[in-house]
Amino acid sequence: QELRNALRQAEHLSPKLRTRAILTLAGIHAHQGERFLAELEAGRALELARAEKLDRMAAMALHTLADVLSEQGHYEDAVAKSREATTIYEDCGEQFEAIRVRINIATYYVVLGKLREGIRLLQSTLQDARRGKHRRLESLTWSALGDAYFRTEDLRRARRCFRESDTLAVYNDEKHFDILF
Repeated sequence: QELRNALRQAEHLSPKLRTRAILTLAGIHAHQGERFLAELEAGRALELARAEKLDRMAAMALHTLADVLSEQGHYEDAVAKSREATTIYEDCGEQFEAIRVRINIATYYVVLGKLREGIRLLQSTLQDARRGKHRRLESLTWSALGDAYFRTEDLRRARRCFRESDTLAVYNDEKHFDILF
C-alpha cells in the first residue's frame, strides 16, 4: 500500500526512485503469485529505466521480467530477457548480478531439456564465480549442476555437486538454508 501511495505522487519522485518503487511492487506481486501484475510492472519499470538511461535499473527490470516469465513456463522468453540483462549488468560492471542471471539462464536450459547447454553454461559460470570469489554464487551453481546431472541420471556427479554446494553454503557460522540440501 505504501508503494502505491508513493507512486500516486510519482511526479515528486526521481525517475530512479520511481523505477525502484515499480520494481519493488513487481517483486511483491510476483511473490504473491500475481504474475500478470508483476509482468506489467516489470515492463513498466523497464520502459522508464530505458527512457531515463538507467542501465542498471533496466537490467534489474529485465531480470525481474525473466523471473516472472519463467514462473509462467515461458522459458525461451526468459532466456532472451536474461541474456539482455546479463549484457547490461556486465556493461555496468555488475559481475555478481551477471553471474546470478547466467545461473538462471542455465537452469532454464535444463528445464527445457537442453541439458548439455545448461551444464556447459553452469561450468563456465562456476569458474566465473570462483574467480570473483562469490562463494554464494558458487554454491548456487554447484546446486544447479547437481540438478542438471540428476536429470541426466548421473547420480554420482549429482551427489558430488550437492556436497560441494552444501560445503560452500555453510560459512561464517551461518547456514544458508535456501541453498542447503
